[in-house]
Amino acid sequence: LTAAPRVLRTRDVTTHLYPFMAAAVGVAGDVCVDVNTIYMLLRNGPELAAGMADDPPWLRVERKFEAQLQTERKAHTKEVDGLKSQLAAIALERDEMEKELRKEGGQARELIDENAALRAELERLKDEMGVLARIGEEMRNEGNILESPIPCHKRQRESTTE
Repeated sequence: LTAAPRVLRTRDVTTHLYPFMAAAVGVAGDVCVDVNTIYMLLRNGPELAAGMADDPPWLRVERKFEAQLQTERKAHTKEVDGLKSQLAAIALERDEMEKELRKEGGQARELIDENAALRAELERLKDEMGVLARIGEEMRNEGNILESPIPCHKRQRESTTE
């Protein structure tokens, strides 16, 4: 060990094991019973065993991936909560607009009904004027009326302009 200390830190070419690992496995897979040799190799190169008690690399990657997923899940949950609150606000606004529309719809219905009543009144007045015009025409033809059927205020205006 003192002649070639680099040997302790060199992995086997075929098995990729450090010398303390190879000593623990033994020759041809037989378990070594010489614990003193393994201890001496580790004592001269303890940094080679660093991380051996840690989680294997695949487990570290898996945990890192899980942590990343958890972070993304929290971000997505926060985004979903924000969208839910926006949806609730939009639904509330929609409900208020529907109430207002129903109110205005009632007012519009009243205006439509009033408009229909006024049109009916106008038609009735037109019919009445037609009847009065026929009566006036008949009276003129019979000679009962000597003057023009123009209303008084129009006749006065015409007489002042002449």
